[in-house]
Amino acid sequence: MVQGDALVDANVRDAAEDAATIFHCVNVPYSEWGARVLPMLESTIRAARAARARIVLPGNVYVFGHAQTALVAEDHPRNAHTKKGRIRVEMERRLDAAWREQGVPYTIVRFPDFYGPGVENALYGPIFANALRGKPLPWYGKLDIPFEFSYIEDAAEALVLAGLDPASAGETYHLPGVGITTPRTWLTTVSEIAGQKARVRAIPRWLIAVYSPFNSEAREFLEMQYLRRERLILDGAKFRAKFGSLVASPYDVGIRKTLDWFRARDSGR
Repeated sequence: MVQGDALVDANVRDAAEDAATIFHCVNVPYSEWGARVLPMLESTIRAARAARARIVLPGNVYVFGHAQTALVAEDHPRNAHTKKGRIRVEMERRLDAAWREQGVPYTIVRFPDFYGPGVENALYGPIFANALRGKPLPWYGKLDIPFEFSYIEDAAEALVLAGLDPASAGETYHLPGVGITTPRTWLTTVSEIAGQKARVRAIPRWLIAVYSPFNSEAREFLEMQYLRRERLILDGAKFRAKFGSLVASPYDVGIRKTLDWFRARDSGR
């Protein structure tokens, strides 16, 4: 472990010294994206150039905007209509430019929403923590739209698999969830496996809008609500063709492992 600041070039260069691959997995709260996301990426690009290393980026679906096809493949148009979507488009553009103009290779593996051990963000942490206590499971969006979830350990395995493949420089791969479900079905499975009969609670968009003038994160999340009101399902055909199969744990397996992690976390407090 090396402690440092992802915005300080010297710190990133020191951490990346002698590395062949840099996994750029650093992130900040939504409200800080405008000021920090691109400068952090530039620090990584400079460190990768100095170390002659490849950059591997976990991508998301913000770059596409509204889905135009039933399954979204790697060549889907980048029609981002949100601030954060346009930032992600620019991140990917800068990676491609660094590869073509400076010889810094990169690989992107794109995922849907992820959950799993250690995922304690405000969207998914409360779902599992509440399930173990029998409290309502919050969902910010529609409950019955087609949806998919990526188990975090599967995402990590796929990121390493593609990122270390010599032939994947300059490539982007999509890794969908294990299957199409709905938030209601997935949350009901969480409740059943937890065994506490927790009910599902949908948080309407208007309630987020009410809080948004007073809470910067609610305000930033509001513009991303379209992803929880519309279908956007990734196509994993390219990843499957390259690596033979998708890395995808069944939902009940991933949910059980996640609940076990949260149970152990809470018992240690």
